Amino acid sequence: MSLPHSFLSGKGGGGPSWGLHTFTNAGQTGTGGPSQSQIDSAYSGSEVDGFVTITNYKQVWVVPHDGTYRITAAGAFGGGNTTNAGKGAIMIGTFTLSSGNILEIGVGQKGSSGSHGGGAGSSGIRRGGSVLIVAGGGGGGTSSTHGTADGVTGTSGQNVSGSSGGTNGQGGGIGQPSDWPRCGGGGGVLSNGQNINSNGLNAAGGSSSGPGGFGNHSDGGFGFTGGGGGYYGGGGGGGYSGGAGGFPSAGSPYNSPGYCSGGGGGSINAGLNQSNTEGANGGNTGHGFVTIEAL
Repeated sequence: MSLPHSFLSGKGGGGPSWGLHTFTNAGQTGTGGPSQSQIDSAYSGSEVDGFVTITNYKQVWVVPHDGTYRITAAGAFGGGNTTNAGKGAIMIGTFTLSSGNILEIGVGQKGSSGSHGGGAGSSGIRRGGSVLIVAGGGGGGTSSTHGTADGVTGTSGQNVSGSSGGTNGQGGGIGQPSDWPRCGGGGGVLSNGQNINSNGLNAAGGSSSGPGGFGNHSDGGFGFTGGGGGYYGGGGGGGYSGGAGGFPSAGSPYNSPGYCSGGGGGSINAGLNQSNTEGANGGNTGHGFVTIEAL
């Protein structure tokens, strides 16, 4: 893993002083994350100017000082029909971090819009091999009912009719029967969301490493884990465990009365002093973000 040049040269990971910084998608949308030039431009003049690099789809930042930090992670909003798309979960906790800790930060992007929306990416942080916090992204929306599209504060991804969300860090499923047009499941931290690629029915699951999945109707958003692509239903949201991909709720594939929104991604919070919200209680309706504040 490459580190910021300023850290390697001995200046530390966040400049001479540190207070609060919000990590964003740096204006990038779609299945892939921001470039180094986008990060440099977005953070110019901030506390982390010159101290963030892009490695393996994640923003890498080195903790500058020992201390207690409040971290807020917000999953992104699902794509497609905004009435029925899922809101991202918001997870807040305090963490003891040490100078020199290397944080890998993924920021969720909204799923792309189409008649059936892509799932949103999750937002989260990993330190070494340990996941500190992940906020699940919302499932992609359709013209049908909202269902279980919101990212949730529990660790399991949301189910939809006939399709199961991931559990214990796994990606979301795509449901049955296998010959129906369906959508990619959201990625989990341990495995990708499931795909459909049969007879021209293409919708990729979100990746555990961050990229969103391609869909015939819409694409999933990038994040800490990626959202699933949309195809005759909404893609599943990325999360600690991925949300399920949606599909036609009844009848034959092309004349069914409604299409399922994708399931929202699950979340996890290893911090203290937690404040976690989802859905109508305070879910996120934009791109995701991660805020780190020294206390």
